[in-house]
Amino acid sequence: MRHDGAVVTDALLIWLVTYVSFLAFLYAKDYLRDRDLFKGEFYTLGLFAVLGMSIMVSAGDFLTLYLFLDVTTLAEFYLVSLLGAVH
Repeated sequence: MRHDGAVVTDALLIWLVTYVSFLAFLYAKDYLRDRDLFKGEFYTLGLFAVLGMSIMVSAGDFLTLYLFLDVTTLAEFYLVSLLGAVH
């Protein structure tokens, strides 16, 4: 682990976020096809959420944590509204 100002390098947590996100995208494929929601918006918003989470786990100060917490929550809010509008 190395601390360079606003970012703390921790490869294990970034790898864990990436791996769990890949599994979520893999399992979501059948769910999206069953409900006729298999579109690019889901994966684009999901990747923005993964980006926010990856930088958030490497945050070295509270400003970086807060900014990427906002990126993550905005992407997740749009995902909820995208998937909730169909039902």
